[in-house]
Amino acid sequence: MLCSEPPNRPRSIITGRRSDEYRATARGAPFYERAIAAAQQAGDTIGTIHTYQNLSEVYFYVGPASASASTAHKALELSRGIGDKEEERDFLAYQGWAAHLSGDLVLARTSFQEAETLQGQINPDSAYLSDIWGGVAGRLPASCGGS
Repeated sequence: MLCSEPPNRPRSIITGRRSDEYRATARGAPFYERAIAAAQQAGDTIGTIHTYQNLSEVYFYVGPASASASTAHKALELSRGIGDKEEERDFLAYQGWAAHLSGDLVLARTSFQEAETLQGQINPDSAYLSDIWGGVAGRLPASCGGS
């Protein structure tokens, strides 16, 4: 697969789950949207960021991937606004994975590369993404920024 070709993937990353599990997960989206509004009204930036993370994960599992990318991007912007490099790294990775699922491989590559650069700044002894993000970035073709 070339980087310019969209992936042939389902709209969410989880397959094989029962439809009732998807429906239960999807019901969380309005809750998180209300929680975001409440956190913003209270001036709780960290709470807003983490709630965007939760909402992004809901969209990871139930789709659409574009909504996951959009919420991850909002959290990324807030993280950058408060100068939290670890949060920024995490949301660059979220954005990269959601972009990959949406077929935007240029944004996926850029996001993962930026996340990896930040990881090297945060912890020079562990300059590569780890946990889920290392696995995700490793699944991208080398021409798209994967290893």
